[in-house]
Amino acid sequence: MKFFRGSKVKKLGSYFIELLIVVLGVSIAFQLNVWNDNRKTRQVEKELLENFRAENTFNMEESDSSAIDKNRSVESGLTLIEYLKTKDPDTDSVKTLLAQLYEISWPRFPTTHLDNYLNFTTGSTPLREEMLNLKTRVESIHDLSDNYIIQKQSKYFDFLASAVDMNDNL
Repeated sequence: MKFFRGSKVKKLGSYFIELLIVVLGVSIAFQLNVWNDNRKTRQVEKELLENFRAENTFNMEESDSSAIDKNRSVESGLTLIEYLKTKDPDTDSVKTLLAQLYEISWPRFPTTHLDNYLNFTTGSTPLREEMLNLKTRVESIHDLSDNYIIQKQSKYFDFLASAVDMNDNL
């Protein structure tokens, strides 16, 4: 009888060791899979951030260009008002100044890569929160630019007509 007990203990011990090896192997494989998924996630996030940085650089250049255009438009408007006050304004110059004045260039900042980053990431990290704040500010700029264009289109020529008395030039 002792012989059978010892043999059963050895078998159970052997099964237990095999089971422990299998559980350890599965646990190690699971941890390696989690590590690899995290590595891939970090790589994708890094690429998204690099794309966002390039998009942001482009947006800053567009903003600078738009500011230059706006200054030129204001200068053209002031020049046009003074020019129309003269006795005999040149028609071609007036057309050129009107074209420069009425240019409506306000950049529509693309947010494709910002949106991609926000859609890819989850949770609440400081970087994600800053990106959400940036998205809100960009949307506010878009609303502001839409209102600017509407105001310029609807009010500018009324202002121009009131600032210059066209009857004085006849």
